[in-house]
Amino acid sequence: VEATEGLNQSDYLRRLARELKEANARWQQEDNQGICAIGLLGSDIYDKMMILRALRPEFPGAVFFTNNYDAHFERRDAWDDTHNLIIASPFGASLPSIYTKQRVAPFRDSDQTSTYVGTLVATGRMEESVATGYFVWQPRIFEISRRGAQDLSQPWYAHSYLEGGILAASTKSWFRDWFF
Repeated sequence: VEATEGLNQSDYLRRLARELKEANARWQQEDNQGICAIGLLGSDIYDKMMILRALRPEFPGAVFFTNNYDAHFERRDAWDDTHNLIIASPFGASLPSIYTKQRVAPFRDSDQTSTYVGTLVATGRMEESVATGYFVWQPRIFEISRRGAQDLSQPWYAHSYLEGGILAASTKSWFRDWFF
């Protein structure tokens, strides 16, 4: 029996992985259905990474998904844990170039990007209707690949105020089709 001690609670994650693996074996035996997808919902990137490290080896065929983009998911040393991770997030590391009048370095996470948008609106550099009309209604869908976070979102377009530019030109919609 593993000791239930320590500050990082990794003992809990190993027990969780073991219990899920046993439940998955039962479900597969009962009706040939097992765990196909695992969602990691929360805000702490370090907790998400610990959970991924504990569960990924036990469920190599499962689709892992989470909320809120974070650059930690793209780190090369985390590839074994984060590859093919699906992220639904209101923002990625940056805004589409159509919204910026100058180049801005990528942000660390979707919270920083949203803070930047809030600042643009507060200072009058972006109209509030643009922010609420085009960033709120549709989350971005990313998949972590060897080349970083790939945008899988369906195409959507800017308001005539922004000259009708394409905001997301991806035609890769397999995740939405699979999800539905």
